[in-house]
Amino acid sequence: MRALLCHCRNYKSEVKNLSTTPKGIKPEAISEKIIEMSDVIVVLVTVETGDNIKNQAPLLAEEVRKMCKDTGHSNVILFPFGHLSNKLAD
Repeated sequence: MRALLCHCRNYKSEVKNLSTTPKGIKPEAISEKIIEMSDVIVVLVTVETGDNIKNQAPLLAEEVRKMCKDTGHSNVILFPFGHLSNKLAD
């Protein structure tokens, strides 16, 4: 598992197209096309082949908690982000 954590004073994201890869993916329904937040921790996550999610997810959660504490902000956005690896899990 790879993750990129960013503290953003202002964050805005707009959904323009839904993912078509990997094959067979079923995108969830989008309730909001535009997300805008201030003082937020943005967590971009990639799950790789062979990852033990049961062990790694709690470690990532702890890193997010630490960053929230360090920055004094509790807003968190969690996004899947396949661009962090070329060994994506199914």
